[in-house]
Amino acid sequence: MKTINNVEVYVTGSGPEAVVMFHDIFGLHTGRHKQIADELASRDLTVVVPDFFGNESSEFAGGLNKKEERGYGGGLARFMYLLISGKFKAFRQQHPWDPVCKNIWVDTIAPYVKNDLKCTSVGLLSFCWGAYPAVHATALNPPASNLPVRANVCFHPSFDRTAANWSEDQEQLVKAAGKIPTLIVATGMESKDWKPEGQAHQWMKESGNNVKWVETKQKHGFMTRGDMTGDLELAKDIEKYLEEAIVMLKKAN
Repeated sequence: MKTINNVEVYVTGSGPEAVVMFHDIFGLHTGRHKQIADELASRDLTVVVPDFFGNESSEFAGGLNKKEERGYGGGLARFMYLLISGKFKAFRQQHPWDPVCKNIWVDTIAPYVKNDLKCTSVGLLSFCWGAYPAVHATALNPPASNLPVRANVCFHPSFDRTAANWSEDQEQLVKAAGKIPTLIVATGMESKDWKPEGQAHQWMKESGNNVKWVETKQKHGFMTRGDMTGDLELAKDIEKYLEEAIVMLKKAN
């Protein structure tokens, strides 16, 4: 981990092009976030993972699980407790795109990738909550630090549920993001709008033709939090979809 402008960042790899990963609601320090980043790094990419929750002064510093690993079951149990208690809503509302997430992206991460890593473009990879800032970052015009996004990959996105907290114009944002080559991997637990041929898919298709939208039988959160112990089908799906993501993230390099 390193600190850039008071933002904790996990950086791995030394490839010629960069990928910025947007973590899920449980935070960078849990699940397979760092493992996935290291896998991408082994494929000749430099991976930057900012901790969007690292500066929390509440019980949620680092994410819903703070910086504790609770596994899929434990994480789900904590999520349900926070949802019922109302704490989850309060936590989510502390992280709007503007100014919180936008400041991290525009003032810290994009300049670091452009000026320090000397990259001319960036690929975005997100999970769950992370799709919310990732779509916003992709939709920026002009791009932050004049650093174009070459591809955007979202796993089990929670964009719509998060953006609804601030009554954002989701159609405008999704259409703008759809101009960039995009891969969306949804599960049966996503809203109907974010499944293949749903409203979000239709919006993106209006903006570009390089959009791939698939649905898997796996559960929401499977890429970063699914328990692969004895589950060969899950392990194969994670490997398959990660490979698809890498191809998408590297194809424009």
